[in-house]
This record gives sequence, C-alpha cells and structure tokens, in this order.
Amino acid sequence: MYGKRIFTEKEIADAREMDMVAYLQSKGEDFDVSGAYYRNKTHDSLVICPSKGYYVWNSRSGEERENRSCINLAKAFYNLSFIEAVTDILEHRGYRRKETAVQVQEKQSFDYDRDVHEMGQTAELKAYLVGNRRINAWLVSELIEKGYLAEDTQRNVIFKWHDPIEKEKIVGANLEGTWLIPPEKRTSPVHKRFKKILTTGDYGYYFDVGKTRDIDKIYFFEAPVDALSFLTLKIDEGSREIQNARFFSMNGLKLKTLLKNYRLLEERLNRRIEAHICVDNDAAGHHFFEDVRDYSFVRSGKDMLVNEIPYDLVLPKKLASFYRKVGEQAGIDWTWLAAIRKVETNFAHEGGAGEPDIHARQNVKEATLICADLLSKNTGSNGQVQLRQVIGDYFKAIKDKTEVFQYEPKIRYYHNAYNNSWVPVAETIPKDWNDLLVAKNIQETAVKIDPQPQLIEGDAYVTKQHLAQRLEVLEEER
Repeated sequence: MYGKRIFTEKEIADAREMDMVAYLQSKGEDFDVSGAYYRNKTHDSLVICPSKGYYVWNSRSGEERENRSCINLAKAFYNLSFIEAVTDILEHRGYRRKETAVQVQEKQSFDYDRDVHEMGQTAELKAYLVGNRRINAWLVSELIEKGYLAEDTQRNVIFKWHDPIEKEKIVGANLEGTWLIPPEKRTSPVHKRFKKILTTGDYGYYFDVGKTRDIDKIYFFEAPVDALSFLTLKIDEGSREIQNARFFSMNGLKLKTLLKNYRLLEERLNRRIEAHICVDNDAAGHHFFEDVRDYSFVRSGKDMLVNEIPYDLVLPKKLASFYRKVGEQAGIDWTWLAAIRKVETNFAHEGGAGEPDIHARQNVKEATLICADLLSKNTGSNGQVQLRQVIGDYFKAIKDKTEVFQYEPKIRYYHNAYNNSWVPVAETIPKDWNDLLVAKNIQETAVKIDPQPQLIEGDAYVTKQHLAQRLEVLEEER
C-alpha cells in the first residue's frame, strides 16, 4: 500500500501533532461532543481532547495513559505501520476539524437482562473459542456450565462479568463476534469482528480456579481470550501453579481497574496475594507494567508483583545472531548490546512485539552499530561497562534524563538474564497469550544459540515462511 521512505524530522513532527479529530473525520469517522471531549461513535471508549492534544482509548490503553501522538492513534485505529501511519496523516493534514453541537447522553446503568440477549445454544461459541482460538474444550464447557460464558442471539460470545464480592450478580459483559465482518463493511482493517463492552463500573471478566477462599494469586490480562489461552497452556503443561488463582481481564490496560480489584481481593481474603501481570509484549504493555510498578506490592518484605509478559526474554532469532556478530566484531559483550536494544524496543513510542521499530533511528542496523560503538568506547580492560555513560549518549535524543536513567535497572535485568550459556530465541515473537497458544501448535520456538544453535526436541521444524503464512491465516480468521 505504501512504499518505504525516509521522513524528515519536521514531517514526523507534523504527523505526530496533527489534529486527531480532524484526521479521523477526514477518514469518515463521526463523533459525539461533550464540552472539550470528542467521543467516537463507532468506538465509544475512544475519547479525544483536541484542546489539550491527547486521546484516551479506555478499552485498550487505559484511563491513566494519555497519548499525545496522532501517529499512535492512526496505527491503533487503522492497524497501520509507522511508515503507513505517517504517510496517511500527511496526506490528510490540510483537513480542518468539523465542529458539532451533538452532546453525549448519559448512559443507563448496566442491566444484564435488558442489555444482553442469551440463546440456549453454544455451538458457534465453541467453534470459535475451541476451533479458532485453540482454547481447551473442557475449560470452555466448564465456564459455560458455571455461567461465565454464553452465546447471544447474534452469535456473539458473551463473557459475563461477575461482581467480585457478590458472585451471583452480573455487573458487565464483553460481546465478541464469532464470525468475520465482510471487508467492505468494516469500519477499519483492524476491526474484523464485532466487539462491545457493557458495564458502568471498574469491573472486568474473571473466574477462579479452586475455591475463592483459598486464592493466593491473581493473573491480569488485557482480554478474556488471553486469560483462557494462558490457562490452556498451563493445563497442557500440567502446571500446578494455576491452582488457587483468579484470572482477570481488564479489557484493555486499565490501572485503576487492576488496583481496585487487587485490593478488593486482598481485603476480602485478608492475606498476601501475588499479582501476575500478563499483558501484551509490546510498547504499551511494557509501559503499563512500569506504571503498575509505581505502586507498592511488597507484603511482609516480599515483592508480590510478577512479570508474566509472554516471551519477554525471547529475542528474534535473526536479530540475536546479528547482535552476537556485531558484538564479536566490536570486541564487546554482546549481551549488553542485546539488553540495551531490548529496552529500547520495549519502551519505544512506536515499538512492537519483539521487533524494533524505533522512530528516533533510521533502522535496526544503524541503531545496533551506534550502540556497539558506545559500548566499545565505554568498556574497560577489566570488562566493566560504564553503563550510565552509554545510556546517556545512546538515548541523548530523549530530553527527560530522569526517564533515560530509569532504563538502567531494566537493562541490567535483561543483561543478567542473557549473560549465561544460552539465550531464548524464536523465529516469530508472539504478541499475546493467544498468539503463543496458536504458535505452540506449529513449532517449538525456544532454542539455544550458544555455543551452537539447536532446536529443542519436539515437533518437526517448519520454515519461518510456513509459520508466517499460518499466523497470517489465523489473524485473518480473527
């Protein structure tokens, strides 16, 4: 659709600062207006404040993460790459925002019997969750029987939100389509299925494994399917760690929802509860984990916060080989190189799952060589790295130096993980737990790369092209 090109700094700045409402209006989107806020009619959890230049997409980014880049909005709304987003915005930058006096009406309180229309059959639900999403069939049947899953008259899956205190009370629901919307009827390429959230509070979809009174851990996910996928993987492994656990979907990255429901469970049970953060392996997910870390989860001297981001330590196979080669040529410890680039990928504003897409640099090769050169200049004869100097020089484009030097413990974390005889790598890095569940049925993905690359014993090896094609087909089915 768009050819590769290099943008000037001014073009990127112009695209980033484009009036977000005007941009979406130029693409045919409509809004309701309440004071300074514009609420998208198609996705009412997307709210834009043009006067302050930010948007909040509550069902995806969470109420606490204000995003001030039109580029990020274009990428999220239309499923565009960084290059595609900048190109598209620049093509619409002359468009002016249309003012409207339409006001948002107050929403009615959620009423399950009024707002959701169940049907007795669950065939489409099972075909979608078990066949398409690869969720464990027994798990799906159990959740249907216990009243956590149902199907509505439009063949949508109903994920029922139960009150965290009064379980018999339903306080919200997710509706997710079991069939694909025809391409010509989609509001954007990324919206392949019908999805809707019905609730009037800071709740979410959850279910417990074991008796509620015995729960000692809670797993937080971005979506219900991720929670079911994670549990399916653990069932397949025969894991016992899932006993006495609550699986909770925030339906986005919602810090307020996480904190409220974690504390409710702690207060109800009056015991230490581990909080496992199982969000997506992308820039938004890593930023969210750091936001959660700002709150104290230390109980009786023990940190109860656990990072369960899928494939967080795994590197793309070709990228890991490239880092190692560059490190050997520069005479440096290549795992420092891998750790720094991993952190840059995690927290890049335009970053993705595993694969760097760094807006501040021309390409991965250039960024890697710059980093290797700085490491070479700041590594002593005893092998000690002057890490703060490297960080300051490498991230010099970031004006907030407090943010820059907060990268140091993160870099040391990854270096400590990589500084041994092996590093986990994969041909493709799954973004979320459902991607991982699907990929698991295709190829064993973790392999040793030092001293010699080896595949772990297991299923027959399939080519990267085969894996990519299969994942592309499954993505389209979603």
